[in-house]
Amino acid sequence: MPQLAFDPVRSPRIQLLVNGTPAPGCYAASVETTAHMQAARWTAEVAVGPGMSASDWSALPAPSTVEIRGSLDGNSWTSLVTGDIDDLHLDLENGVVSLSGRDLSARFLDTKTSNAWPNQTSSQIATYLAGLRGLQANVIPTSTPVGQYYQLEHSRVTAGSFSKFSNEWELLCYLAREENYVVSVSGQTL
Repeated sequence: MPQLAFDPVRSPRIQLLVNGTPAPGCYAASVETTAHMQAARWTAEVAVGPGMSASDWSALPAPSTVEIRGSLDGNSWTSLVTGDIDDLHLDLENGVVSLSGRDLSARFLDTKTSNAWPNQTSSQIATYLAGLRGLQANVIPTSTPVGQYYQLEHSRVTAGSFSKFSNEWELLCYLAREENYVVSVSGQTL
């Protein structure tokens, strides 16, 4: 009778980093990737303990950034999402911290655009906004000034109550489409 060969059993693991520092005790996490023009959402459950006490959790500065990583072998970790904490609930009775948030594209979604961009290219605008929101920029250089997208060099990308774009993410998506590119946030890079 032939012998069957089985792969070793894999047990998935979660690692939670808060502001770049491992937070022990994470026992559950989920990441929900959403449609275009929305931020991915994440949640995490962490047991309060000696690694991070209740007072450590309550003293976190705002904003605090979380990275959720996964591993099948406990040695090599893959980043699943990086985002700011939107909500932190400390349940002292059960010794649990519940965290939730969105990926870092939320920084652009939550910021209204109020600038006109005369004589700027799409890549210059994207690089500037990434720096403004604390992200690295991995942007392909473009050469067409934004004003040339519009007839008679009339800039529709302006501030005010009649602005075409309600937030920076809509502006970035529009500029990417005009240049035949796609905009996204991966980790801490636009």
